[in-house]
Amino acid sequence: MHVEVPRELTEFLASLSQYEPVEEEFLVRQVFRYGLADLRREYAVKLFAEGRVSLGEGAQLAGLSVGEYMDLLASRGLKSKVTLEDYRQGLRATKALLK
Repeated sequence: MHVEVPRELTEFLASLSQYEPVEEEFLVRQVFRYGLADLRREYAVKLFAEGRVSLGEGAQLAGLSVGEYMDLLASRGLKSKVTLEDYRQGLRATKALLK
């Protein structure tokens, strides 16, 4: 059987390989088993839990916004390491850019 790998999957493989070596054949089998969207989320949660990706990197790998990714992490019992002060600093920086 010949299967053409969709571009989205090869792009995900390239992104994932920055953090964890995964063979394309294994990933294709996993996609058939879980579906690409679920697989992206599972790896993003796993890598965040292991401290191997940041919140933004994990959201990108998962194909979610940062807010959606934070909700996913919370649903799995994982909390972001972003503090209230981090949020305030980001808000100040954003306001400064908008001036």
